[in-house]
Amino acid sequence: MCIWYDTDHEYRRLAQLHFLAAVEQGQKITYLTNCASPETLFTWLSLTGAELDALTRREQLVISSADEFYRAEEGFEADRVISRLQAETTAATRAGYLGLHICADMTWASHVLPDSELFLAYERQITELTTTGELPTLTGFCHYDRRQFTNEQLDVVRQAHSTALTAEQAAQREPLLRTAPLEGRCGLRLSGEIDRSNLAEFAATLEAAYRDDDDFHLDVGELRYVDVATVRLLADTAANLRNGYRFVLRSPGPIIRTILRNYGWDQLPSLTSEATEEAS
Repeated sequence: MCIWYDTDHEYRRLAQLHFLAAVEQGQKITYLTNCASPETLFTWLSLTGAELDALTRREQLVISSADEFYRAEEGFEADRVISRLQAETTAATRAGYLGLHICADMTWASHVLPDSELFLAYERQITELTTTGELPTLTGFCHYDRRQFTNEQLDVVRQAHSTALTAEQAAQREPLLRTAPLEGRCGLRLSGEIDRSNLAEFAATLEAAYRDDDDFHLDVGELRYVDVATVRLLADTAANLRNGYRFVLRSPGPIIRTILRNYGWDQLPSLTSEATEEAS
């Protein structure tokens, strides 16, 4: 996910929000910083009241240089960065954490963006790894200081990410998921995000809304993010429908479509997809 910010205050607030969310969910959190020094970032996080020294000692909190991680000055190599992300995600899971939460200051990317195809290929590969089950416990947020990039560079960034939010939008994302009944149909309209932190709650909502005497419609056009476990739940629900009824996904985005295709769930006879205008 890409998040834009315009001021140092917005960046500080983003850093604090990510930190609190990761600790609450039992994740390891790594900051790859560039604009702010590690010492400055540590000071910002200390304002949350958390015991940073203890988190640092057990390596649940790591603050590193973005330039060192990406080796931007030596020449960006996508395969090397992806291999490192895979290794660190695996290490976090083996250490007992529920995942790896990475916040990357993307100022270094201003050197790479002139080769937009290289950058787009890298970001698409990361998106595929995190949404198709190969890196299900990696959560990544790319932070872009709009003062450091040209409009042309920011256009490339938008193409590379399935979701782009302003700092204000990112700070106002609670609740993570909103649901509402569909008018005139058996089903729900969803907006926001579904991941392991709220999957059980969503499963209960889905079960409560389902009736076994009609097709079930799920409008997912306003979902910004889902993981493999979420799409597996949808596929399992569709597979268990009886009496020839259908489970209809309305306006599924690229993440959902990719997961369905890669796991073969798009071949389920009872699972269909429709554009909103076709389903209305």
